Amino acid sequence: MSQFTLKGTSVSPGFALGPARVHSTSGVSPVRRLLFEDVDNEIARFEVALSRAEDQLRRDIKLAADHISKNDARILKSHLALISDINIRDDARKCVRNDHVDAASAITRALTQFAKPYEALMPTIKGEFLAEARAAWSVVINILSGRDVSSELQPMILVAEELTPQFASFIERGAVAGVLAEGGGRYSHGAILARSFGVPAIVGVRDLLRRVRDGISIAINGDDGSVYIEPTAEEALQIQQKRDAWRLHRKELQAAATLPASTKDGVRVSVMANVDNLRDLEGFDVNIIDGIGLYRTEYLFIDSNEFLSEDDQYYQYRRILEKMKGRPVTFRTVDSGGDKPLPYFQTPKEENPALGWRGVRISLEMPDLFIPQLRAIMRAAAHGETRILIPMVTTVEELRAIRNILASIVTYFKSENIEYREVPLGAMIEVPAAALSMDAICEVSDFVSIGTNDLVQYLLGVDRDNTRVGALYDPFHPGVLRTIAGVVERANANNREVSLCGELASDPQTTPLLLGLGLRNLSMTPVAIAQVKAAVRETDSADARELATAAIQARTATEARKILSCYDEIRKNGDSGPRK
Repeated sequence: MSQFTLKGTSVSPGFALGPARVHSTSGVSPVRRLLFEDVDNEIARFEVALSRAEDQLRRDIKLAADHISKNDARILKSHLALISDINIRDDARKCVRNDHVDAASAITRALTQFAKPYEALMPTIKGEFLAEARAAWSVVINILSGRDVSSELQPMILVAEELTPQFASFIERGAVAGVLAEGGGRYSHGAILARSFGVPAIVGVRDLLRRVRDGISIAINGDDGSVYIEPTAEEALQIQQKRDAWRLHRKELQAAATLPASTKDGVRVSVMANVDNLRDLEGFDVNIIDGIGLYRTEYLFIDSNEFLSEDDQYYQYRRILEKMKGRPVTFRTVDSGGDKPLPYFQTPKEENPALGWRGVRISLEMPDLFIPQLRAIMRAAAHGETRILIPMVTTVEELRAIRNILASIVTYFKSENIEYREVPLGAMIEVPAAALSMDAICEVSDFVSIGTNDLVQYLLGVDRDNTRVGALYDPFHPGVLRTIAGVVERANANNREVSLCGELASDPQTTPLLLGLGLRNLSMTPVAIAQVKAAVRETDSADARELATAAIQARTATEARKILSCYDEIRKNGDSGPRK
């Protein structure tokens, strides 16, 4: 039997085996004294490490922007600026030359020295600056200390306290076979990152860093959350066999992805993609999706150094419509503010930005920015099936105001003889008040889309990235499931199309439950599409309804998960659904 078997929360399925690489972000390294004749060599090592760290961070910035969030990319840009600081670099060089200490220790001393001016302002500010600077310079220190995972010749098991955006480039380059973290939850940004790359990952593994050291063999079962420290030959062979079968299964799913998503009893389901920009579709076969269910237009602005003109936006929207070859594209209007500020648009500092001035609230107060976007979308609509989705809707009055704006735009286009198409208007259901006002919302919208990421957060009063309360963020809470069921029921009663986007749609194990709740339109991260379409084809809609009925009657999220898990086991064994 393995020396230790630990358990955690599986956040990305699959199996992996390899040597452990413990990733440190502490910036702490034992001091190593140098002989006089070794100083020049140490300075040279320092310069090489700086160059490699700069290259690594630039790759990480691009990958974070493409696969995680632009906010994480901005954090990494600040890290690049910190390791490029001339004063810190010079202080570190002087420390190596004058004090004859290794470069990693010299960096730690230079950072402490550099942070001293902040102490006069406030000790807490100094502490925050030091923590941020050490996180940035840990990339250089890890390279100097031989802990740079990017130099690995064979895929390894990355072990860390938390998953951060810096791991994106390691995963993307194939240096990582699997990921383990002592902290984090299923819906944290790090977990989403691992799933987006299809890498097996387990988080919330207690005592992980105390039990694991660099180089020891680790096997992970990303299906049940098991972690085997120094597995036996038999355990390692079992994981290898499961890994090979898992990889083959993924290839088979991808090959079948062009098949339509229809349940066993013939119910057609629309499976669409969530994208931030055209880069998300590079190398992606658009023929396997039914359209784009969520195009986050704010990332066009986040990627820019200034507000885009109407014409600039028109050309971007037209390109994505032409790329989709007649398949529908739902453009969500700019959802800036909160965790997605625009660098060139200063919004007031808010105590709780997630509940503050963001989404449609900004749009209606900034018509000089909002109207050009609506006009650009309506002009681009002449080149493909187009819909407009409004984020953060709270009241019917917001949608009525937008209807009036759209009417005035049509009048303007007609007077100027500008080509356009009138476009269906939808409301994003993420604020609980909107979910409870569906009849009124449906009167002034043509369709609705459930944004589960924020809806769950607001319903449960939980920040999913706050490790202290992150465990409470659970979309299987019966209150969440009942809210989704209620939104679907009222949308259907009002003859309005309803879709669901967000991380919940990307989980193939959840697909039968969502179908049972009445959803027939799902939009998700592109990497999940093949698996979700396969899950649809394996589901019987009558069984799915029974499953959903049982799940929403559960008393706790744990009970709801058990019901879903039992259904999944029965389905895998080839039996019918939850009937007894």
